[in-house]
Amino acid sequence: MKGDSDPGYSSTAKLIVEGALTIVHDHDRLPPIAQRGGFLTPATALGEVYVKRLEATGHFHFETEVGGKKQ
Repeated sequence: MKGDSDPGYSSTAKLIVEGALTIVHDHDRLPPIAQRGGFLTPATALGEVYVKRLEATGHFHFETEVGGKKQ
């Protein structure tokens, strides 16, 4: 994950706001367990919908690597 600003302040605020917007605007696209609610990790609750929303802002970039190959 790469962001375009200070991770301790402005990136944190952007992550929180986009998380809230994901819940409000994309609730029907969240994983089924998240739609029921409860105590969940961000990855479990918001999943790929959140990652795509963050990337769409242009402020974040996510990249994974498995066995030396970028995905």
